[in-house]
Amino acid sequence: MNPAQLRALITGAAGWVGFNLCKLWLTKYGPQSVIALTGPLQHETERLRFVELCQWPVQHVPLDLRRRPVLVGDIEDFDVLFHLAAYVRTEDDSSDVRINDNGTRWLLEELGERLRNKHMVFTSSISAVDTTRAKGGWMDAGTDCCPRTEYGRSKLNAEEIIKAESVRLGFTYSILRLPIVYGPGYRPGGMFEFFREQLPKKTLGSRLPWPGRVSIVEVSDVADILAEAAVRDEMRGKTFFVSSAEDPTMADMAKVAADCLGVHYKPLPVGKPLFRLMGTAGRVLNGATFLPHSLKILGWRVSLVVDGFCCDGTELTELLDMQYSPWGDSFHRMFDSQP
Repeated sequence: MNPAQLRALITGAAGWVGFNLCKLWLTKYGPQSVIALTGPLQHETERLRFVELCQWPVQHVPLDLRRRPVLVGDIEDFDVLFHLAAYVRTEDDSSDVRINDNGTRWLLEELGERLRNKHMVFTSSISAVDTTRAKGGWMDAGTDCCPRTEYGRSKLNAEEIIKAESVRLGFTYSILRLPIVYGPGYRPGGMFEFFREQLPKKTLGSRLPWPGRVSIVEVSDVADILAEAAVRDEMRGKTFFVSSAEDPTMADMAKVAADCLGVHYKPLPVGKPLFRLMGTAGRVLNGATFLPHSLKILGWRVSLVVDGFCCDGTELTELLDMQYSPWGDSFHRMFDSQP
């Protein structure tokens, strides 16, 4: 098909990344170039995106990856599948995390022969690889995959399912392991809502100068990368880390967020020995199988912001000659757009 007429099947179309991709794809390829698969809405922000999406010139098809059949309704022909729908609430101990792997398997099985000679782009996560203290939170192509959360394990499982099904069903794929995504429309309950709620209160967690560096990418940059993955032959059959390579610390982000919010920020004077102790405690909590989910996830998050959570996105950046949005400027746009 002529590239000017590419039609995209997008799961999670009312989600954060999916909504931005739908908007970009319609701009690039015109009306009716998107088939939007949307599932049960998870929060008010997503509901508002869905309402806006319904005003756009797209085909809408319900999707529920929690049960079979996952597809409800007929789907017109498409050229590329973007599988973005996921359960990302690591803070919750929910069976819905199986959306990420079982749901992916069911979706591919139901699409079946319709995928032959098509291309699939999948948004995975650096949580599918995760970090170890020995590597200082740094992930690259040689890092062993040792996910420490059910979310990370489900994403890694989904990657393997896609690779196996691509052989059986005759489609190609690109897998993008995303770091922390930021930008307007961020998910309620995540890091950026923490900044908005806790920095004005000057809580202990918001004032600690967490030393771990984390990889980030702005949501509109993710949409650009996804659109490129649909048409770039060099990206087929490959798995890429995504990162802007800015890698701020949590303390850096807290300082800029406080400035965006008009809040005075004064970090507490905490030395390296205490952070080493906190990092060790976090890893112990995360690895203690007998503890409740909330404590294990707390331990995981503490270990990330102490040890770091970074990936090497150089290969993809150089391939696309990608120019990322500067995170400091983008933070101001993010907090200004979300009261």
